[in-house]
Amino acid sequence: MPAFPWLDRPARVDDIEAKMTALRKVGVPYSDEEIKGARKALEGKTELEAVIAYLQGLGTALNAGKPAVAAAAQTAAPAADALGKVFFEVGSSALPADATAAVNTAAEFLKGKSDAKLDLTGYTDKSGDVEKNLELAKERAKAVREALKAAGVPEDRINMKPPVSITGSGDNAEARRVELNPAS
Repeated sequence: MPAFPWLDRPARVDDIEAKMTALRKVGVPYSDEEIKGARKALEGKTELEAVIAYLQGLGTALNAGKPAVAAAAQTAAPAADALGKVFFEVGSSALPADATAAVNTAAEFLKGKSDAKLDLTGYTDKSGDVEKNLELAKERAKAVREALKAAGVPEDRINMKPPVSITGSGDNAEARRVELNPAS
């Protein structure tokens, strides 16, 4: 799935129990045993495999007629994490073709919430000159802002956050991104 490179990465397990507990509060009927066993169940799995398993579980519960699951499936769309992430090529601030999904998700989020705003944060990878990378991250965030405006989002509902330079170990391709988050 080239449009979603993060789906090929190993599933994140560091906070899975907290996420499942939060989902249980909005109606997803996770048992204590399922929450306790989640970390082990995700070992060796990719994000794609984890998403598929989650959706299959929801589908099974919906088919079984569990009303709490149906309500959770309808209200769980705005996630606690970023509304979207746009990944960029090395040294480029050109908006990639697959940015449309993130832009549209953010625009839809704002349509349903008249007082909501978005925070845009550009991130850099750890290669090259730090100052040039921070400027590039700023230009990438501006490109996403322009796409949001083209999608009908008023500029006064978009907050530009300072760029962030990623250090340490990690995936450079994932670091070269702009995140679209509900404003804090």
